[in-house]
Amino acid sequence: MDDFYKAMIGFVVFIIGLVTFVMKINQNNAAKFKELHQRIENVKDDYVRRDDLDNRLRLIEKGQDKLTVKIDRLLERN
Repeated sequence: MDDFYKAMIGFVVFIIGLVTFVMKINQNNAAKFKELHQRIENVKDDYVRRDDLDNRLRLIEKGQDKLTVKIDRLLERN
């Protein structure tokens, strides 16, 4: 019976570690998302919109969209 309890405690510790790991990934992605959003806002605020900046803004916004999709997928898993 002691082996059963040891196995159950080990399993619970594993689950807690796994949940902690997933939450840390979510926090890191949220920080990246905020940083990317801030960069977009800085570009919009600091520069006059010109044709050469439009291409860069599109790339940044595309990256933001991809990051948003990844964050949504991670949140759906929880």
